[in-house]
Amino acid sequence: MAWVWCAQRGRSNLPLLLAILLCLCSACAPFSRGPDDAQMAEIQTPTSSVYDRALAAYDEGRFNDALALLTPLLQSNPSAGALNLRGMIRQQQGDHATAIDDFSQALASDRTFVESLNNRALSYQALNQLDLAEADYRTAIAQEATLGPAHYNLGILLYTDGRLPEAVAALEQA
Repeated sequence: MAWVWCAQRGRSNLPLLLAILLCLCSACAPFSRGPDDAQMAEIQTPTSSVYDRALAAYDEGRFNDALALLTPLLQSNPSAGALNLRGMIRQQQGDHATAIDDFSQALASDRTFVESLNNRALSYQALNQLDLAEADYRTAIAQEATLGPAHYNLGILLYTDGRLPEAVAALEQA
């Protein structure tokens, strides 16, 4: 382990650890962009093109347009995918408390929607509710061990909390 070698040599391990983190996680996305194929089947309705347009608006950074498209969709079909997307929009707008509500509703609708766990943890982390964030990351990982963004985000949380060995282990899984 590189961080142990640096500590033993009497050097600061921070620069090397940051380099390792960047190399390990350069391909990871901080959070999910939307539902996977199985979850997409859940929201396939005549209004799914509305969801697709809302997702496209989100991807283009047009958050108000995306919310305007999602609002009537959520009134007629409050699916986990659509709730998750609304939460992601609210995250991007800095409204983390409301985003947490959206992610929680998505999880109430579909307890297996691990992207909502990861996204809710990001909002908890932004609000400095680190215990709740860590719990959600770990729950997401327990439900889907290959969820790279949850490993990455947990690693960053642990690193900022000074728990370097745990951070490296989490980032190696990302």
